[in-house]
Amino acid sequence: PEHPDEVINALLDISVRSRVDGLVSLEKLENRVSVGFLRSALSLLVDGYSEQEIREILGQEMQFFRLRRIEIIRVYKFMAKVAPAFGVAGSVIGLISMLGGLGNSAIILKTIPLALVSTLYGILSANFIFIPLGELVEGKTQDEMFIQKMIIEGAAAIVREQNPHKLEKRLSAFLTPA
Repeated sequence: PEHPDEVINALLDISVRSRVDGLVSLEKLENRVSVGFLRSALSLLVDGYSEQEIREILGQEMQFFRLRRIEIIRVYKFMAKVAPAFGVAGSVIGLISMLGGLGNSAIILKTIPLALVSTLYGILSANFIFIPLGELVEGKTQDEMFIQKMIIEGAAAIVREQNPHKLEKRLSAFLTPA
């Protein structure tokens, strides 16, 4: 997602343009906006939706975005749970092979590393790949939803033709004081 300061500046620019040139003039900006959610908000503003309709449509879009991301996070968490089990299964297979060659030390020496390495791979993939990926997606989802909330508030203020200075104060409340 874009940085919140950049989104606030974009919303302020849109607010000023809409007050000076009217909401229809925002149609020219739609292609230049990089944030897809802001592009959707601009489209709704240009099409003349009311504040209530904008909040409902963008809120619903935000909700389904969140649901899609939760599904991705769930998959990573599931993979983190089962990866060690696959490692243990590999260990069992290695131990079975080892028991099959009890009289032959060469077979035992070949199968012990297989048993140990498969457990190691299972644990490492869970803790160093799947869990961090799930947490990364979860963190990015929270960041994007934060920005989406800002955009909803900004679009609602723009459709109300709120003064850009008041809009700036309202959107700055989303940010930490630092």
